[in-house]
Amino acid sequence: MSFKISRRALLAASVCVPLVTPIAAPAATFDTAKNVILFISDGASWGTWDMASYWEYGAKGQQPYDSFDVKLGMITTPLNTSTKPTNTGTPQVTYDPAKAWDTTPSDGNFGGRPSYFEGYDYIKRDYTDSAAAGTALATGEKSYNSAIDFDDFGQPLAFISQQMKDELGKAVGVVSSVPISHATPATFGAQNINRNNYGEISQQMVLTGTLDLVMGGGHPLYDSNGNLRPEGSERFANETGGSGGYIAKSVWDDVTGATPSMTFFDDKASFEALADGSLVIDGPVLGVAQTYNTLQANRSGHFADANAFEVPLVANVPTLETMTLGALNHLGKDEDGFFVMIEGGAVDWAAHANNTARIIEEQVDFNRSVAAAVQWVNTSSS
Repeated sequence: MSFKISRRALLAASVCVPLVTPIAAPAATFDTAKNVILFISDGASWGTWDMASYWEYGAKGQQPYDSFDVKLGMITTPLNTSTKPTNTGTPQVTYDPAKAWDTTPSDGNFGGRPSYFEGYDYIKRDYTDSAAAGTALATGEKSYNSAIDFDDFGQPLAFISQQMKDELGKAVGVVSSVPISHATPATFGAQNINRNNYGEISQQMVLTGTLDLVMGGGHPLYDSNGNLRPEGSERFANETGGSGGYIAKSVWDDVTGATPSMTFFDDKASFEALADGSLVIDGPVLGVAQTYNTLQANRSGHFADANAFEVPLVANVPTLETMTLGALNHLGKDEDGFFVMIEGGAVDWAAHANNTARIIEEQVDFNRSVAAAVQWVNTSSS
């Protein structure tokens, strides 16, 4: 599998749960692309891209991906809408383009919000969650909603980061504007039967050695305004199962200990130094921004749609653009090339909150990340 855009490939401790692979994982087949950059604007729509473009430029057609030679559309419907394996493997969700684009007015309100059009009502009913969509992208296999690289029979699936690393010797990484163990980044660095098992997923992503770089949110010591929590109120994920936080205490103890599995930093200055090349780190890197949920979308004023742009950004948190450049610089040192998934995950969080201003803000940060990657490819990739 290779993606060729522009001149080179561009897409956009105490408890350890090991990564597992199927007994007969399918062999990966790759072309000659040295570097593969997969960008995902989670939860975005055509309207999202248009809104962001109009806000930033006053017109469409100005984004870096507007000039790409190849632009295709696809849909990642789940195998089924169950949240656990059905043990059948039978597809239960189909996609009918005619129904999806039906503009007949509708008074439906599936999901608790007006549908307005029959097409919108149709596509809401058999929705894909980020776990099933990510699994489809990372493994090439459709599965149930909530699956993190697991099939409908409860068996793990080999995913592209593993294959890139094990079969081609490439450096691999994940970057996101949401917690590192959330669904989309998880599907490129872990295998789990349920997306909510954040503790187990964080263990897999950090302690098993598959990923060479992990960046995102989910900091257990900070809130979503970038404020340090009072001592004793840290938010760690359960070691097994869900809830509690996004990163397991065992992971935190490891990366902040004397012999960490990955070099850890959380200060904005280190993110920026990695991005501008003044910081060079040997070995795997874990960068967790000083924010609990998203980089910016969940800061105070999140639901104040009218004045959302008036709320200052969290000052001690890097942008997704900065994370992107840092990831490319770090992974780009590998002579065999790299694979990285970079997600604008908070676009989806803002959309769930029905906060138009924050949707635009997040999509603009994503767009700037793509632009930065295009420039990096054209100047630094070989």
